[in-house]
Amino acid sequence: MANYDDILTSHFLKQREILVQEFSKRGEFYDLVVEISQEMFKLRGRTISRERLEAGSLYILQELPLFLDGVYKIGSEVAHTVILYPGLGKLDELIMKILHDDGFESLREKLNIRGMTGVANVQ
Repeated sequence: MANYDDILTSHFLKQREILVQEFSKRGEFYDLVVEISQEMFKLRGRTISRERLEAGSLYILQELPLFLDGVYKIGSEVAHTVILYPGLGKLDELIMKILHDDGFESLREKLNIRGMTGVANVQ
């Protein structure tokens, strides 16, 4: 196993940077990520504001490369491509859009996704 610092490969960091740049354009990707953040706040009964939603969205952007391309530990080319996650919903839909929707083809190419990740829903 590895902790978060162990998986911050240059490829992961580049993907995360690309996702943050795409988010900053405030287009469809921004709307979808903010919608996921809003769902998280509602489920937890938290007060919702644009500022809080954007802050929550950063958490999603931090994790997103793991769901798109698998987990690689620094110094290893072994890809861990199944992630256990407690419920998905809109996050799963966003992942599928990025991987398969024609509207995200440019983003997908920039991300240089090497493999697909399977997500096992554990609740």
